[in-house]
Amino acid sequence: MDKAEILPLSKAELFCLYSIASFSPKTDSQKRLFDLGFVKNSKIILMGFDVLKSSVAVKIRNSVFCLRMTDAENIFVRRVK
Repeated sequence: MDKAEILPLSKAELFCLYSIASFSPKTDSQKRLFDLGFVKNSKIILMGFDVLKSSVAVKIRNSVFCLRMTDAENIFVRRVK
């Protein structure tokens, strides 16, 4: 994968470091994520999926959050390492 490639967080590799390239919150739940630190250039690591792949666990700013897959598809990231 090219380092400059931008992809949705839902398609990122597990346990790799990414930087948020873009995220424009549209719903109230997405605006809450923005308030929690899901902003451009924040470092984020995909930690895992649930069994049905309807949610994803991510680590951002030393906290782990569980996101709906629909929200993860609207967060675009670029691989750092």
